[in-house]
Amino acid sequence: MATKEKEINALKALVKMDGYFAEYFKGDLETMINNINNDFPIEMGIKCTNTIEYFQKRGDDLAVKHANEIIDLVDTLLCVHEETGDERLYERAVEKLGMKNVIARKRIFGLTITNAEIDFLLK
Repeated sequence: MATKEKEINALKALVKMDGYFAEYFKGDLETMINNINNDFPIEMGIKCTNTIEYFQKRGDDLAVKHANEIIDLVDTLLCVHEETGDERLYERAVEKLGMKNVIARKRIFGLTITNAEIDFLLK
């Protein structure tokens, strides 16, 4: 059996298994087969080349989970900054969420709002 035929049969078998591979590539199977037959890169022209789009289409909450982890991290940075005065922690919080969101998080936790933050809001 030729290599191309083996690859095509393997792809078909993976799709028939109805697992993760099928979930991700099922709609692109014919394109992949054509690519193999024409000696093109297997991923050329497939729809599922963007992982972020794939997770968004799936309705996966991975992005939401990641955002919540960042918010939790920033909340910790801001609370420790309030206790220690370590400006690097504050700078990292601003890098992660932006000044506007940092101010909002500080208000939620009752942390001190600085004059610089008030000036930022007034602008």
